[in-house]
Amino acid sequence: MTNPQQNDAAFSQQALTIREWRQVILQRVLQGGLIVWLLTVAGLLLYFGQNGVLAELPGVVYGLTAVLTIGLIYITRARKLNLSLRAGAMLIFLYALGTASLWLRGPTGNARIFYMTFVAMAAVFMDRRRSIAALIMTTLTTAVIFSLATFNLVRVPFSNLVEFPNILSWMTDLGVFLALNTALIISITYLIDSLEKTLESSLTEQKFVSAILETSGALVVLFDTDGRIVRFNRACEQLTGYTFAEVKHQMIWDLFLTAEGVALTKAVFEQIQAGETFSAYESFWLTRDGSRRLIAWTTTPLLDQNGRLEYIVSTGIDITEQKASEAERERLLIAERQQRLLAETLREVTLALTAQIHPADVLNEILRQVRRIVPYKAAHISLIEGENLRVASWQGYNTHGGEELVANLIQPIDRFAIDMEVIRSGQPIIITDTRQDPRWITLESTSWIRSHLVVPLRLQDRIIGLLRLDGDTPGEFSPQDAEKLQPIANAAAIALENARLHQEASRQAERTRQILDSVQEGILLLDANYAIQVANPAAQTYLQELAHSRPGDILTHLGPEPITNLLKPPPQGMLWHEITLKNPDRTFELIAQKLEADTPEQTGWVLLIRDVTESRRQQQYLQAQERLAMVGQLAAGIAHDFNNIMTVIILYAQMLVKSPHLPPDLQERMATIVRQAKLAANLIAQILDFSRRSVMERRPLNLVSFLKELVRMLKRTLPENINLHLDYHEGEYTLLADLTRLQQAIMNLAVNARDAMPDGGSLTIELTRFSLTDTEAPPLPDMPPGEWIRLVVADTGVGIPPENLPRVFDPFFTTKPPGQGTGLGLAQVYGIIKQHEGFIDVSSEPGKGTKFILYLPAAAHVEFIPEEPEMELVAEGGGETILVVEDDEVAREAICALLEMLNYRVVSAGDGEEALKIFRQRSKEISLVVSDMVMPRMNGAVLYERLRELRSDIKMVIISGYPFEDRDKLSLSEGIVKWLQKPFVMEQMVAAINAALSHESHKPVEGAS
Repeated sequence: MTNPQQNDAAFSQQALTIREWRQVILQRVLQGGLIVWLLTVAGLLLYFGQNGVLAELPGVVYGLTAVLTIGLIYITRARKLNLSLRAGAMLIFLYALGTASLWLRGPTGNARIFYMTFVAMAAVFMDRRRSIAALIMTTLTTAVIFSLATFNLVRVPFSNLVEFPNILSWMTDLGVFLALNTALIISITYLIDSLEKTLESSLTEQKFVSAILETSGALVVLFDTDGRIVRFNRACEQLTGYTFAEVKHQMIWDLFLTAEGVALTKAVFEQIQAGETFSAYESFWLTRDGSRRLIAWTTTPLLDQNGRLEYIVSTGIDITEQKASEAERERLLIAERQQRLLAETLREVTLALTAQIHPADVLNEILRQVRRIVPYKAAHISLIEGENLRVASWQGYNTHGGEELVANLIQPIDRFAIDMEVIRSGQPIIITDTRQDPRWITLESTSWIRSHLVVPLRLQDRIIGLLRLDGDTPGEFSPQDAEKLQPIANAAAIALENARLHQEASRQAERTRQILDSVQEGILLLDANYAIQVANPAAQTYLQELAHSRPGDILTHLGPEPITNLLKPPPQGMLWHEITLKNPDRTFELIAQKLEADTPEQTGWVLLIRDVTESRRQQQYLQAQERLAMVGQLAAGIAHDFNNIMTVIILYAQMLVKSPHLPPDLQERMATIVRQAKLAANLIAQILDFSRRSVMERRPLNLVSFLKELVRMLKRTLPENINLHLDYHEGEYTLLADLTRLQQAIMNLAVNARDAMPDGGSLTIELTRFSLTDTEAPPLPDMPPGEWIRLVVADTGVGIPPENLPRVFDPFFTTKPPGQGTGLGLAQVYGIIKQHEGFIDVSSEPGKGTKFILYLPAAAHVEFIPEEPEMELVAEGGGETILVVEDDEVAREAICALLEMLNYRVVSAGDGEEALKIFRQRSKEISLVVSDMVMPRMNGAVLYERLRELRSDIKMVIISGYPFEDRDKLSLSEGIVKWLQKPFVMEQMVAAINAALSHESHKPVEGAS
């Protein structure tokens, strides 16, 4: 057997390579040149002989002529020499002729013709560089010989016949010579390059076609127009036992055909030569061992570029095995014609089925095509779905009856014996008469059915459905009908599966597209050259921002980063590459994954890009919130200890101030101590505000009215060069707020704005209301849905540097000079807003100003509660007994001293256990209990419950250095007259005791701020 390469070489022998083409051209040129040379030499000898010049010729001329003649004869006949050697010899011959002519005859000879031929042949058989070298060589030779002859440095043999031109004329001729030869070189090399590309493309295509034909299982024979074998593929060799080399250029009818086959094949060839496009026929082929193989042929013409017949190609399939034996020849001949008809129909049916891409269309097309082969009254197709059969398509039942039944029929397979048998065996079943077959189930709507044919839709070894035909007369279907329909049913099963796969692929593609379109991350596909192949919507947006590119462009960079760096693994310790833009301030993360392929050209990259600007901002915000919360807890703990200390200092100082025996100068000093202690208490209150532990009295507040009054006050206090205005939309701006605390927060922001505008500017307070739903992104990460009021305080001051912005709410952080700020102002604002269940954000740009945004929860439909009138304080008591419970000894002594000074009898206890013992002994005389909230072993709340068990009407005033929780107040509301926050002043204690002893139940007296 021959290999595919041998067949390919034989087939493509007329499609020469550029080297073979040069060899053919060279041989033709050498042969023609030799003839011309011999004729020229003979003519010259005859001419010189008649003119008596032969004797005058130098011997070197005769020698040179003889050498050139012998050499030309040799290289013309020596075909085994390689191309370069023969072409070089020919070029030397042409150069020698030109040089000899120039030397012998000067410019009047044929030197230029020889030289131009020399240059042209160099361009044909060499490359562009060598042809340019040839041009330079001939030009230099011409110049040298002309110069030598002009200055009589060499003798031209026929100088008496030569008239040398002047220098200008010679230079002009030489320029024309150079121009013509240059154009000739360019033209010839361009044509040869084009020819080489065309030949390479043609050979590549022929090899591709050859590979397909050699691997095809079909028989493929290529003939010339006379019927000679030009191509004989491997399948033909395997079938016949002959190699391609043995049958090459043989007439087809001289080798393989029977007598009948010869006539048939010649007739087919005549039809093709007459202009028919293709012909299908069958004929026997004789193999080397003498056996006969019946082949089904399809013969078509192959036309050249001009539309003329160039080849005839026949493709065949060995159908010998379909014929059972020679004894059944007549039956097989009939079957052959039927098979041919069926094959044609099957081909049309297959084409029609494969043209459909939707399962419903395939099913309808199946029933339409089946009617062409086996006529029926009605038919339907049932598809297997799990344990059931579902009717998916039907025809004819609207005329004969049963359409309503068939249209909605879903039946279990195991309930119908016929269906189970077909599915189990995979073979068709014919019911000749439904009324005689016990397997048939007769229904009223389908009682007209008398014959039935079931054919399985078989996909490889799996049954996917049933094709069922119904007739109204017995015996309407035969085994031959089932045999005809089975290939159709198989093709239909494949078409159904293809349609299902196409539909599934379309759904998957659409689902993939939807996924890509819906994800917030940008997904890019780059090819090996970094060209953008695919980009989802998010990626297209990012591309515009990072590279001003779009799909189809070559991606060179993303932001400031070269794409080559981004395709490498991220730096050590990082999972993503980071891309930062300065204007606008954006941050992106990117990761790249290489797509491996068989060839470098098929490789690519998948890039995932995500915008982390907002998530980074939210992360920084949450980290700041956590840091501030921890600092707040620490501050609250410190404030508790300071509260105890300041309580003692304030109470003792106030008692000393009221002493009548204290000299005036000492009274003034003690008053100074009281004032400074109150300032320290205010500082502690600021710390408690920041830590969200201060005592607040939240009431319904109309924010518009509140802000209008506040703006009027601020306009009186702010410098005149600061323009202050309030901007708000009409609407309801009511919230539950502690007026004093909220006023303190806004005043702090206004003071900060004033300090940021030493040369004046604008201070704007904006008020808006908005609703936040579950589906909307909140302005700040932890904001819950609901109704919100947005309060913006914006100035046009110097702004806050970016490096300081994350720390503006930290306590004791300040950029002001020493003595001009404690660093608690913004920390207090932060705590107050948080204690109002609100949120705060800040944005600033150096040189353009700062904007603080407060988000406060709006209150709906609240009633304004009028403030209670202040109670007139009673200066002294009437000798009532008060039990003081305080674990801090110094604070306990100070409180007891104050109460004794106010004319009360005092009993003290260091903790709750001791207080219970005293109360059991003296419960009847004790009028009031003043107790600390946080104590060891038993806190104030537990003590109060135990005291109520002993005496239900007992009243208590609770004091604490820790902030009171609302839940404590609610759980201990009954009987707790007052809640005093340390440090408190004497007046607050007096008010609390008066309220308790007068049995009034007012709200708690708040601690100093």
